[in-house]
Amino acid sequence: MTALITGASVGIGASYAKQLAAKGTDLVLVARDITRLEALASELKAKHNINVEILQADLSDRAQLDKVCVRVAQSDIDLVVNNAGFGIKQPFVGGTIEAEQNLLDVLVTAVMRITHAAMPGMIARDRGGVINVSSVAGWMSSGTYSSAKAWVTSFSEALATLHKKSNVHVLALCPGYTRTEFHSRANMETETIPNWMWLDVDAVVAKSLTDFKNGKAISVPGMQYKFLSLIAQYALILSFFGFLGFWLSSSGLVMLISLTITGLGMSLHFPFGFERALRASGGRADRGGGKLSIGTGFASGVAPFALGALADQIGIQGAYVIVPVCLALAITIATLKPVKLEPVSN
Repeated sequence: MTALITGASVGIGASYAKQLAAKGTDLVLVARDITRLEALASELKAKHNINVEILQADLSDRAQLDKVCVRVAQSDIDLVVNNAGFGIKQPFVGGTIEAEQNLLDVLVTAVMRITHAAMPGMIARDRGGVINVSSVAGWMSSGTYSSAKAWVTSFSEALATLHKKSNVHVLALCPGYTRTEFHSRANMETETIPNWMWLDVDAVVAKSLTDFKNGKAISVPGMQYKFLSLIAQYALILSFFGFLGFWLSSSGLVMLISLTITGLGMSLHFPFGFERALRASGGRADRGGGKLSIGTGFASGVAPFALGALADQIGIQGAYVIVPVCLALAITIATLKPVKLEPVSN
């Protein structure tokens, strides 16, 4: 068995190389950094007595990408790991179009073309598969990186469904914050990200390989991200039912919980969309023939949106923090101060 891995010199790609090598898999390692590739190849050949081929390529360059596509189409390739990627720290409006194009070339075009080159032979042989490294960011509305990862996840799910009756499997790996060089290379600030949100790179890769073996289409490592990704995927549905519960209920406690759910859902789906959350469910505390008592009403109505505004200011990690905080807030308020209804004076 031979696996071709892009972005193999460091991080998730290097972890795939090491774990697959430990299973006796021959490797084709693709990356731009030839020095790191040679060092990794020497280490793996000496340790595991496998064949390791090096292919230096910048996947944003079409000629170099085509070279990878020619190699991946050969009959010895049984597994493809599309891992190469990077982030950019610039706004879409005001940023350079060259940076945006490079992002799409590597995160989308390269994934599509390499997969397109590899899968016909795999389908003909009725064996093999593709692992596309995506991200939980693909379920968030937070810039062009998230948009690209949303495509990778959807693309992978589509192929997995189309070929589910074959022995060729396609999986999208959707990790959260993982300890690699990714964030430092993109000059991203990570000091405010709490420890519990970080994943170990080897655990991420091991989980994805297990899920791939089990025929899953999506792999989300870490219980915290399983929960958060589920919330993020159905954020608008949560918002709708939260708003509906608030609109229809005459119970102050139900209003409290509904407001919190609505704010939670909207803040997750629009991590920088505080105004949308406010327009969606704010300012209606007089529904149901009564109003929430002072203090409880203020806390339950304002807190989710205040937390949404906080998420707006501190970025995507704020959208994750909002989940436990909102739920804890709802429980605390309901416990410490029972909700009562008072007549509305018109």
